[in-house]
Amino acid sequence: MIKHYLFRVGRACLFLPLFCTLLLTGCEDPTQPENDGPKKLVVKTARTGDEPTREYVFDRLGNLTKVVTQGDTTSWKVEYFYDAQGRFYRQKEGAYTFTGEYNAQNQLVKHLANFSIGGVSEDNFYLHTYNAQGQLQETTYHSPTDPTYVLYRFKYFYSNGVNDRIEKTMYAGNGPFIEDITITYDGKKQPIPYLPLVGVNNRFRETPLIEYAAGNVVDYRIVNRIDGSKNPTSYNVAYTYNDQGYPIEALLKNGFSTTKTSYTYTYQ
Repeated sequence: MIKHYLFRVGRACLFLPLFCTLLLTGCEDPTQPENDGPKKLVVKTARTGDEPTREYVFDRLGNLTKVVTQGDTTSWKVEYFYDAQGRFYRQKEGAYTFTGEYNAQNQLVKHLANFSIGGVSEDNFYLHTYNAQGQLQETTYHSPTDPTYVLYRFKYFYSNGVNDRIEKTMYAGNGPFIEDITITYDGKKQPIPYLPLVGVNNRFRETPLIEYAAGNVVDYRIVNRIDGSKNPTSYNVAYTYNDQGYPIEALLKNGFSTTKTSYTYTYQ
C-alpha cells in the first residue's frame, strides 16, 4: 500500500517554501507503513490560486528522494540520493549539484555546491561543525575564489536539546551584519521524517535550518542586532489540530500578509 498525504495550501510559504511545507503538515492516521515489502510515501500539495503543486516522495526508509514543483507551464525537480549507509550523499536541483562529506563520527561536515551551466562552473561550499552533544553548532558559507573567507555564518543554540535560536552573520559591505533568529515550536506531532540539512541548497545562505523534530513552528522572529528592528519576513502561526494532534489549518501572519491554510489528508 502506498500512502498519499494531500494538502491544500495557500501562500503561507513565500519565503520558506520547502521548510514551511514540511513543517505545516499533518496526518489523520499516525500509523507508519508496515515493513513488509517496498513502499513509498508521497506528500502532495494541491493547487490553490497561483501556488504551484508540490509533491514530496519518501522511500520506505523515510528518506526524501524527490521534490517536484509543477506550475502552469513549468516543472521543477529536486532529487536526493543516499549512500550505502543510508546517509544523504547528493542533491540535484537544476544546474546545482550538492554533495555531502562525512567525518569518522558520521556527521555531515561539508556540502560542496556546484553550479554548472553553459560550460561555466562554480564550486561554493558549506562547512558544518558540531558540539560535544553531536548537535549542529555552526555552518559557514565560502566561495572558491577565497575559500578561507566566510561569506555567511550561522551559529546554533539549544534549549533542552532543541535548536531555538540562531545567530546569522553576513560579511559584506562596511562590516558584519548580524541577525538574531528565535524559533518557538508547538511540540505537537510532525509526521514528516526528520531531514538533517536537507535545506542546504542555493537559498540556504538566506534561510537557515529549522528543527523539524520539535514540532510545528509557531513563531519565527528575525531581529536586526544593531537597531532591534524586526525583519518583515518574521512570522507567527496559529494552528487548528485534528484529534490525533496534527495540524489541519494554519493562520500565518508576517509583515506583508495574513494567510489561512487548510490541509486535507487522504490515503491510497
